[in-house]
Amino acid sequence: MRVQLSGIAELSFPATPPFDSVIAISIVRGTLDSPVAYALYSVSVSEANPNAVQVVTINASDYNVPLPPSNELVYTLYLFCTADATRIGIESFNAVAYSD
Repeated sequence: MRVQLSGIAELSFPATPPFDSVIAISIVRGTLDSPVAYALYSVSVSEANPNAVQVVTINASDYNVPLPPSNELVYTLYLFCTADATRIGIESFNAVAYSD
């Protein structure tokens, strides 16, 4: 089974974020009983855009995914930021699974 993942989030900072601020995205496959850390992506705010509003996107693939016994495949996206930020708008996380 193959899974295509995509996500977007928009963050607002009270002012221009500190130079060393980091926005990190982590995707986990599975439930709390059997989580598998899938991906971790991070970007320095100074590299992306030093403005008070940041839009972060991610596109990823997961290959050779085993079929869960429950026939229910769960992915969770976590968003972290080292500076004080507020989630303000655009926010979406999608997964599409394919098999032969």
